[in-house]
Amino acid sequence: MKLMLAGTETLLTYETKMTFTNKPKNLKFYWDSNKTQEAVVENETYLALNGFITLEDNKKRDIPIYWEWPLETGSSPSEIEENDEIDTTFIGKTMSMKITTAGAQVTSNPYANRVASTTINGEITTYNTVQAAINAAGNNQGAVVTLLDDIQESVVISANQDIVLNMNEKTISSGKYSTVRVEDGTLTIVGNGSIKGEGNSTNDIIAIDVRPNGVLNILGNAIITGLNQGSGTGRGINNYGTTNIKGGNISGKIYGITNQSSGKVNIYYNTVISIVCNTVSTTQNAVITIYGGTIQSLYNAGNGQIIDYR
Repeated sequence: MKLMLAGTETLLTYETKMTFTNKPKNLKFYWDSNKTQEAVVENETYLALNGFITLEDNKKRDIPIYWEWPLETGSSPSEIEENDEIDTTFIGKTMSMKITTAGAQVTSNPYANRVASTTINGEITTYNTVQAAINAAGNNQGAVVTLLDDIQESVVISANQDIVLNMNEKTISSGKYSTVRVEDGTLTIVGNGSIKGEGNSTNDIIAIDVRPNGVLNILGNAIITGLNQGSGTGRGINNYGTTNIKGGNISGKIYGITNQSSGKVNIYYNTVISIVCNTVSTTQNAVITIYGGTIQSLYNAGNGQIIDYR
């Protein structure tokens, strides 16, 4: 994709949107040739980006986008079979995409000091806090929140939200009780990056806290770490709701994952959970189902159940 805006000596911003028709579900796009930084297609329909062109760019910018549609995708035999069936439904169909770009003259960079963006129906808006981007997503299903810079902040997913968090190779960290809390609704984490809980506390320090009404899906290769330099516990993920882990590296001072009360945790092949002490624990009526992955140790407490298919 090539952007070129002429006839001005001022700074320029651009807003580009690709709108897909009949996009195969398992066709993925990436910003890098190594295919590690996913370009998230919102609701299988919109791929959008905003940018800023300085005078030194000579009013022209090439933006390469890479794609991959691999065979037999999935984290378990049943998921691979399901995805193959989904892929075959596109036989004989034609995918099309419409690309639109708008440019504007500006006197300064409007994206300076912006740490996150929200994409809704292919329209991108940037914000100076991650929580503001999450709040702006509202109840729009599949709204994409993208990290634009490393940030120290504690955020909450609430009000039946359904959000895709694109890590974009960035880090969000906090010294509070939790860095990310899924209070209600669904949070899907994609791409490479880090979520860290770090501090010095006599209480818990948690990277991601999933409450009873929350659903957490982890895709990609995010690093999730719960550190605590104090006497309290450090946990990567503390789950009371439902957590599906299909990628990433999860660890903590004591626990990589704790599954509480009636929580449900599903762990798949592309996961590494490695820590010095206990990694996965269950309490009361909690259930952990393991389909694969690398897990250093398992610990079962109370009435919890571990179902291990490895």
